[in-house]
Amino acid sequence: MSLSQIRRIRNPERRAAEANEYLRAQEAASKRDLARIREVRDKAAREMLAMKDEDGAWVYRPADVARTLKMTRPSVSQRFGKRG
Repeated sequence: MSLSQIRRIRNPERRAAEANEYLRAQEAASKRDLARIREVRDKAAREMLAMKDEDGAWVYRPADVARTLKMTRPSVSQRFGKRG
């Protein structure tokens, strides 16, 4: 049932129950979407931290990842661990 259909329910008890059910479904869907987005972001950040150039030097520093993700440097270290 969509939100527009829920709004047309005249009985307030039934409307509240349907709206609650709809809310729970939307929250669950959002959590799944957010989890997938975080997986993609974290994988890309780990790839950044693992990249080395031909000379064996790191291409990206943890500070670069922190800037890219708009996180603090300690948050990057905590979330992605030490490299190497």
